[in-house]
Amino acid sequence: NTPPVAIKLEKNLPVASGVGGGSSDAAAVLRGLAQTWQLDIDSAELARIGLALGADIPMCLAAKPLVARGIGDELSMVPDFSALGLVLVNPGKPVSTADVFRSEEH
Repeated sequence: NTPPVAIKLEKNLPVASGVGGGSSDAAAVLRGLAQTWQLDIDSAELARIGLALGADIPMCLAAKPLVARGIGDELSMVPDFSALGLVLVNPGKPVSTADVFRSEEH
């Protein structure tokens, strides 16, 4: 039996920016609930729960540089993150995360 929880979310990423902000919020809530309720759950099980909620939540739970394939559920480590040149651009209009992943496949 788990007690009710009130959650206040401060969002600093633009909504629908295509960078998985909602998924990172969900991952933080999952991790916080597991800690608050003192659940005996390992990271793999938490990732399985996260995947049921959204494809890129397991990546957000890992909280380290990863490459995602498939629907975001096939994760592999980035061996040397410091060597990557990376720029994120906000186009100023809503973009779905799925569309961002699809564009990277081409």
